Amino acid sequence: MHVPFNQQENYGKKDETATQKVKALYKELKLRETFSSYEEESYQKIQKLISEKSGCLPESLFLDFAKKIYKRNKWVLI
Repeated sequence: MHVPFNQQENYGKKDETATQKVKALYKELKLRETFSSYEEESYQKIQKLISEKSGCLPESLFLDFAKKIYKRNKWVLI
C-alpha cells in the first residue's frame, strides 16, 4: 500500500501523524532491511581489513571497537 508522503510537511516534525507517515514510508522502502544488509556487509569487510592490516597490533584492539558499534540500536525508529 502506498502512503502519500510530503517530506516538507512530515519529516522532522514533532507531530504523531507526521511521525507515523515517515515510519510508514520507511517500512514501504524497507529501510530497516536495507540497512541491516549494508551493516552486515560492512562488518564483514571491516573484519577482513582488520585481519589483513593489523600488523603487529592485536586484532582484538580493533575488533572490540567494531563490536561496540555493530548491531547497536541507538537510532532504531521503527
